[in-house]
Amino acid sequence: MCHLQGPVGPRDYYIDPNEGCKTDAIKVWCDMETGASCIHANPSTIEQRNWLLSHNKQKHVWFGEDISPESQVLSYCMYCKQSRYKDWDY
Repeated sequence: MCHLQGPVGPRDYYIDPNEGCKTDAIKVWCDMETGASCIHANPSTIEQRNWLLSHNKQKHVWFGEDISPESQVLSYCMYCKQSRYKDWDY
């Protein structure tokens, strides 16, 4: 379902799932044998702090704003996938 733009590393690819403009392609690690993929974090690290101090809906939440314009591409990827999982490394 994802259009490969060409390999970057042994298992890294730039993909453009909506097959539109190549400028919104994202770097993804792919395991072609299992069908697993991983979208690289950008930025790869974030400063450690207490981001959410209350459950107030008006409170600033960093990850809701740090997703770059790739968010439309990520939404399309999630729409196309039947299943997905998320592992958090910290």
